[in-house]
Amino acid sequence: MKYIAIDTAGDPAAILVTCGEKTLFRAVTEQKRTSEVLLPKLDEMLDECKLSLPELDFLAVVTGPGSFTGIRIGVNTVKTFSYVNGTPIVAIDALEKLTYNYLPGETNRIICAVHAYANFCYLAIYDKSGNVIENPDALEYTAARELIEGDKNAAIIADGAACDRLGVSCIRDNPNVSLARAAESFYARGKTVNHAAVEPFYIMKSQAERELEIKEKRG
Repeated sequence: MKYIAIDTAGDPAAILVTCGEKTLFRAVTEQKRTSEVLLPKLDEMLDECKLSLPELDFLAVVTGPGSFTGIRIGVNTVKTFSYVNGTPIVAIDALEKLTYNYLPGETNRIICAVHAYANFCYLAIYDKSGNVIENPDALEYTAARELIEGDKNAAIIADGAACDRLGVSCIRDNPNVSLARAAESFYARGKTVNHAAVEPFYIMKSQAERELEIKEKRG
């Protein structure tokens, strides 16, 4: 199996290139420079795997929720690659991706959280098979913490930023594991689409849109 998987929705961004038994993983910690370093890093990784884009079986991208700018960078990059080469795409929800981490064996409910901005996070609840129990929503961290503390039987998985802000015991996302497992599972189940069908997954409005609404209300 040959594919690339990109997650620019969170911090750090993650890039994965797989060619058969060889897998390369890179974390991009300079989130504000993701647009500058994404393509050069991808080129280096493809060269190391002796791969070219037309040889890939599929492309995977995390479509959100998460960083508005980051999501656009990842989605547009993969859509462009797909358009040029006709490669199918696997579109992955950032919250569902978290369920592909290694989990405790007796877990029946999984609460997943990723950082949104300021004092907000995105949160969703899944069963142990990855089926949605409660759809993704944006919550203040205080509300998210109350929900988590009221559900004693759930496993809590969060990205690093959300895990730190929630202040509860949680499984920290390992993107090296979760991104690869999600991409390969989706592809094996035939969950691929063409470039035209892939769209960013936003729950909240962007900061610019929120600020414009505030200005309009103030007249």
